[in-house]
Amino acid sequence: MTWGSNSWREAAEQYHRDRAGWPLIVEIEPEKLKLLRRLMDPAFELSHVWATLNSPRTRPTPEATITAVMHAVRKRGLAALEEPATKARLAGCDAEARAEINRRIEKPEPQL
Repeated sequence: MTWGSNSWREAAEQYHRDRAGWPLIVEIEPEKLKLLRRLMDPAFELSHVWATLNSPRTRPTPEATITAVMHAVRKRGLAALEEPATKARLAGCDAEARAEINRRIEKPEPQL
């Protein structure tokens, strides 16, 4: 393709043909997309938008948190789940992370 006067138009047309009707470059979960569209409303203050997007409730639990809980359980057994630090980590976990922790506790991975 050359960078002539119509090259950008041709590239855009090709892009839309290749996308075959998909309007987004990256697929976003419908609920997340609904939230993002709602936050674009000018009625929302920037501080509210920032707080919403950076809330632990809107982000998945980091793998490091799951690893830290599992490390505590491996070292100190199930009693570690009652320790304040572990309880705090678990409180910050989303449902998927808690399910993963439960799965790992029920079926531990072999230690190398």
